[in-house]
Amino acid sequence: LHDALPIYQVTLRQADLTSLPFDDASFDYVVSWGVLMHIPQLEKALSQLARVLKPGGILVLSENNMRALDVSIRERLIHVVKKALGRPSEKTEHTARGIEVQKESADGILMVRKTDMNFLTAYLKSVGLRQIARTAGQFTEAYTNMPAKSLKRLIYSFNSFYFKHSMSPNLALGNIVYFQK
Repeated sequence: LHDALPIYQVTLRQADLTSLPFDDASFDYVVSWGVLMHIPQLEKALSQLARVLKPGGILVLSENNMRALDVSIRERLIHVVKKALGRPSEKTEHTARGIEVQKESADGILMVRKTDMNFLTAYLKSVGLRQIARTAGQFTEAYTNMPAKSLKRLIYSFNSFYFKHSMSPNLALGNIVYFQK
């Protein structure tokens, strides 16, 4: 079986996602894994990804889903607890792109977006791509709030089970979305 698999040469380059230094229609496959959620100029970045994709090429995006149970339950609960304890919450804004949170750090402001998957699909359709599949990635990020390694492992196991059994991406926080040009 190994001999039947195609071999691809992969070259890694660092570039600004809103201004890619590649010619139009340069790539058969483009992957963006958990990056777009941090890009304030989402539409510009998506247009660049579509631009460098060859006709018939595949774009794979891994992003957080704003309609996930993790967002509607766990994140709201965290907000309520923070408020009850008198702790500040991050600045949250609901936009057409999704739920955008500004997090301050010593290095500046980090934007984190939970993406509206309908917006993502509609925008990429407007630049010539069509969604061909959508699958669940991880179900939750609850492990980030667990105090014990055993609880973290339990959540990792559940995330793995959810992914392996191709359960609904609509409920999952992590979504992997495939588009074709």
